[in-house]
Amino acid sequence: MLSQAVLSLVVMVNLALAANSSLVASIEPPIEGFEVQEASWEFDIIEGQQPIVFNGTVEEVWTQLNEEYPEYAAEALDRINNYIDGYNTRSDSDTDVLDKRDHNVCRTFTWAKQDHIYSGISYLRGVGGRPRIRAGPQVCDRVSCSYDSAIWWCNDNSHVVELGSFSNIADAAQLIVDSCRQWFFDGSLDSGWYVNGQRFHNDRINVIVRGSNC
Repeated sequence: MLSQAVLSLVVMVNLALAANSSLVASIEPPIEGFEVQEASWEFDIIEGQQPIVFNGTVEEVWTQLNEEYPEYAAEALDRINNYIDGYNTRSDSDTDVLDKRDHNVCRTFTWAKQDHIYSGISYLRGVGGRPRIRAGPQVCDRVSCSYDSAIWWCNDNSHVVELGSFSNIADAAQLIVDSCRQWFFDGSLDSGWYVNGQRFHNDRINVIVRGSNC
C-alpha cells in the first residue's frame, strides 16, 4: 500500500511539472531568444512561520491568495484600489527618484492598452511580496498580464537577483508609461492611450511593458 501511495504521489508531481512546463512553453517571450518562467512571489503572511511562495502573474497570485489567505487578499485589494484611485492625482515627478543613469527605449514592441498596464502596476504595488528571478543572462518573468497587456522583468546577470518589493518593478513600469505612451484615435472604443517600451537599469535588470497574449 505504501509503495502504491508513493507511486501515486510521484505521478501527481510529474503531471504538475508537465502542466507547468506546458504553461510556460505557451508564453511567448517578450524578446525573441529569451527564456521565460513564471514569476516567483514570496510572502511573510503568518508571523513566525516560513515565507509562503506563489508562482504566476500578479493577477493569478491574487486569486491564489484570495482562496488560501482571504484576509490578506482583502487587505491587498484595498491597497490596489487606493493605488488605482491615486492615478487621478499623481504627477509625472512621483517616480523621478530612480537613478538618472537608467534609461528607456520606447515603441519597439507590440502596443499595450495603458489602462490595463495601470491596473497591473496597482496590483504589483498592492499585493506585496518579494520578487526573485533566476540567473541569466536573457531570462524574463511575466509579472502581470491582463487583456493582452503585460509587464515583464528580465535579468542579464549571471546570478540570481532578489528585490525588496514588487513596487520596484512597478516604478519602472510607471516610468515607461510616462515616457513611452502614445494616443491613438480611430473613431472606435479602441481609441485611447497605448504604451510599449523597455527600461534598462544599471544593475543589468530591465523591465518591459508591451502587448502579450493573455
